[in-house]
Amino acid sequence: MNTATVSITTKQTIEGRHDHYLHCKRHELRHKGIHVSSSELCALPSECNRIRQAPGNRGPLSDRLAARQADGTVLLFKDHKTTLPTSLHGASGDMFPISWAPTNYLSTASTEGAVVYWDLEGGDQQAMSLKTSWADRTINDIDWLDNHTMLVSTDGKSLAVLDTRMATPAAVVEEAHYDDVICGKHGPDNYVITCAGKDWVLRDLRALGTPLYYAPETHKDDIYALEWSPAIPTVFATGATDGSVRVWDLALVGREQATGDKEDGPPELVFDHRGHEETVNDLQWSSRPWTLVSAGGECSVQMWEPAQTSHRTVQPWDIKDDDVM
Repeated sequence: MNTATVSITTKQTIEGRHDHYLHCKRHELRHKGIHVSSSELCALPSECNRIRQAPGNRGPLSDRLAARQADGTVLLFKDHKTTLPTSLHGASGDMFPISWAPTNYLSTASTEGAVVYWDLEGGDQQAMSLKTSWADRTINDIDWLDNHTMLVSTDGKSLAVLDTRMATPAAVVEEAHYDDVICGKHGPDNYVITCAGKDWVLRDLRALGTPLYYAPETHKDDIYALEWSPAIPTVFATGATDGSVRVWDLALVGREQATGDKEDGPPELVFDHRGHEETVNDLQWSSRPWTLVSAGGECSVQMWEPAQTSHRTVQPWDIKDDDVM
């Protein structure tokens, strides 16, 4: 498994480093402000489709990476350097959801509709389990809401809120969608986006069973990944099995459109990225606003941002040069 650290330099910084500018131009680098450094962590013994870094406000845990493998093992790396990982056991099945809580918990899914989590603050590697009533269902997504509760999405069209302090689910919504719920993510102001098939639905966490807004046929194929923007509260992105990534803004729902614009999609569709040839397996927002990283089934990782949108002014930061994309 390899990790890469990517930094984007501003135009002003690049222009102040003329030697670096000439080096990039001589080697025909497409973007002179991007620096990539990589390291090989280890060879994984089985398939891994999810890797997540701990939130940056976690002190000594902030550099940790967690990867879920198909055999149920979770590998915990202390940093981005070449180190032997700690193996966390207690989960089973070939499911891949993995999620960090705001504080010291790390969770993944297990067979028989269970969620397994570890308290890592004290170095305890003993797995704890939260049972649901869905013994025959696959858990597709887990999203921690706070230090004790999490949103769980399943193959059985259902949603649940689990609480580590309770033996039974805090809330359950059966038949939340017409199809399996693949993604479910909690955003600001108690908003929740859930995805099933090609559709996404806006919900209120306090009343999950009553959709606030239903967006049908948002992709040409099924949605596989979903992430809220950490910088803009109303913005989120979805990735689909047709290779597309789309950026949405809830603030634009219901805005009047010109006749020609309607052909491009609803007003809340901000941008449509078509850079992948196969399924978008995962996507994450960068710390740089409006910049996304997406991973495709064709074994490519792309960092990109919309060139322009209908509701913001993009400040130019690329060097105006023929070598710049």
